[in-house]
Amino acid sequence: MFRTILLCSAFILFHFSTIFAQDVIFIENQTNKENTIIGARIKIKELDSGKIIQGVTNENASFELPTGINYPIEITIDGFLVEKRVLQVNEKPKKQLIIKVNENRNALNEVIVTGVGRPTALDEAVSLYSIIRAEEIEQKGAHNLQDILRNELGISIGQDAMIGGTIKMQGMSGDNVKILVDGMPVNGREGQNIDLSTLNLNNVDRIEIVQGPMSVMYGADAIGGVINLISKENEKEIAINANAHYESIGRYNGDISLSKQIGKHNFTLQGGRNFFEGWDPEDNTKRDPLWRPKEQYMGHFKYHIPFHNFAGISFTSDFMHDRVSIKGSDENYSYYNRMVRDEQYYSMRSMNRLKAYWQTGKSGYWETNNSYSLYSRERASYFTDLSTMEQKLSALEGDQSQSVFHDFTFRTTYNNSFGKFSYTFGYDINLEFSESEDKIQDGKKEISDYAALLIADYQITKVLKLQPGIRMALNTQYKVPILPSMSLLYKPNKHYQVRLSYGRGFRAPTLKEMYLDFKDSNHDIYGNNELLPEQGHHFQFSTGYTLYEKKSNYNNISFSAFYNNVKNQISLAQISGTVQPGTPDPYTYVNIGEFQNLNLQLASENSYEKVDIKIAASLNQNFKTISFDAFSYWEAIADVGYTWERFDTRFLLNYKYTGKSPLMLTDVTGNVTVDKNIKTLAYHNMDFSAQQKFWKNRIALILGVKNIFNNTIIKNTGVENSNVSNIPGHGGVNLSGLNVNTGRSFFVSLRWAW
Repeated sequence: MFRTILLCSAFILFHFSTIFAQDVIFIENQTNKENTIIGARIKIKELDSGKIIQGVTNENASFELPTGINYPIEITIDGFLVEKRVLQVNEKPKKQLIIKVNENRNALNEVIVTGVGRPTALDEAVSLYSIIRAEEIEQKGAHNLQDILRNELGISIGQDAMIGGTIKMQGMSGDNVKILVDGMPVNGREGQNIDLSTLNLNNVDRIEIVQGPMSVMYGADAIGGVINLISKENEKEIAINANAHYESIGRYNGDISLSKQIGKHNFTLQGGRNFFEGWDPEDNTKRDPLWRPKEQYMGHFKYHIPFHNFAGISFTSDFMHDRVSIKGSDENYSYYNRMVRDEQYYSMRSMNRLKAYWQTGKSGYWETNNSYSLYSRERASYFTDLSTMEQKLSALEGDQSQSVFHDFTFRTTYNNSFGKFSYTFGYDINLEFSESEDKIQDGKKEISDYAALLIADYQITKVLKLQPGIRMALNTQYKVPILPSMSLLYKPNKHYQVRLSYGRGFRAPTLKEMYLDFKDSNHDIYGNNELLPEQGHHFQFSTGYTLYEKKSNYNNISFSAFYNNVKNQISLAQISGTVQPGTPDPYTYVNIGEFQNLNLQLASENSYEKVDIKIAASLNQNFKTISFDAFSYWEAIADVGYTWERFDTRFLLNYKYTGKSPLMLTDVTGNVTVDKNIKTLAYHNMDFSAQQKFWKNRIALILGVKNIFNNTIIKNTGVENSNVSNIPGHGGVNLSGLNVNTGRSFFVSLRWAW
């Protein structure tokens, strides 16, 4: 957030340097002297007054201090290794101050912005985070959130033939995972999930994943965790980027962006198109493939202006239009049977965000984020004559429909510190409105949530920090309890951390779960206005130790445990009754009495010279309750990266193992049947890619293969071919299993930056 401010101020001051004398800090990269360090986060503290100044280096790898700074000062640089993490400068340097650093790929040196009052070093955060950087996104050939999360530990990705990618985190379903873009919530859930394939990553700088509850900061939907997509910031006076991507399964993607600074004003404009021609595991030429053809257009606009150091305003707008084509089968075509039913589903999302931030006093920091999101889904049904290809709109009830959802979010926080104590307080308002003549009961519904939050940090000793928090809210349809949290960070040295936290969770049913009747060729889901809110208690323990760290080489080992106890969990349950042939089973939302699970994770991250290795495993244990039978399953991942120094070629191998798990079925009373005789088989997933850069790193060519083991539908044992689905309410597949991926595919990506 400070990057653009420092870039603009540095540009102006450079041209007036003959008039105004300015203290300048230069950052020199010792690991790779050809790689200019842009965007290094710097924190300056006046030792006498305690005043704090923060910012980032500009495109010249320099940081210009405001006039009138008082020495002595302390300088902290995050993300890079220096001889001492905190440097003390006692007097004004006679010449420019040059700080020599080494690149550090250790994630503990990252700075996070999700769930905190101001940007915070990762090893100082009390919650457990994982970070996916833009470099990793690009090399994996990932263009949407579904692609990049597929091989992450503790996250299960599924595929619905109609609504796209689904997610589970730590065994919690997608409606308990808060998905954000620049800290603002994404709307458009269908059947408890946001289609992850509609969240494009070409303009994403990094993804911050918080495992565990964040209910105090973000309220509903944050019981299972938070995924925050953070947009890129322009770091140059002018920048042009273009990307093209092809996959052998029939995927063609392309986008282009332009960024420009005009004085203090910073503009970014991006547009792109993604096209997928459809895919089927049996016959890829079928008129009705299992993976539906999809065409997507997206746009991005950002404007940012700084007023002075550490104060500014930005406006961002993201647009997505998605079209899914469902064509009737021509398997039984004849002249007397030539009419088939075709459908088009159009989804549109517009996210508009206004952000302002400013620093007051010695260390006060205000930030306000406000957003308006519009999501609509339209269904158009036709009867097509296969002999002439003429189409006629269907006049059947429900075949032509549209649902519209308006979401407003207003959040403002203030952060300050004095001595050993710091605090963040603010408000969080969420308003949701829905409209649909035939899909929403009574045509229109609304629900609102008004909350105040307070989070405090107290440094009990030099090695022990306590963070209590509280959220008080008023919901227009449900009584919300006071939501407390308590976190503890023990850090005896820079190599070792222990985290312990507790949070109470609460989630009110959404308008869709209460009132929306969601129907298409794969779904028949009815809202339930008698749902109770989910309430839970969540505990987390984690510890990490850096065994070795020197220059850019390091070895980290970590262990974490998550325990969730949720009452009245909302789930989909099948409604008993007669179903017409060829139509999906009817489902509705119900409350499950109680859900308890424990997730254990053990991980090791290593980097030495040109090799990076990450190995991790997790066990998810569901406990027996009045609603659930006990069961467990394993996961494991292995990521290996290697840089061939002679040609500067980067190779990346990603592997994930998903263990065998039982099939769970929920009835309308909320009871869950865990049939241990019917299990989804274990499976392995592996991707490989190679990246080569040319022309002073302006062009990057990436070649790779996805889904090497050719996983498509993971079969269930103990059941014959039938209309059984592992995702309740989301239709079935003839092969009775879990639809996880398209077949093995080869891809090529070309990226150009100027």
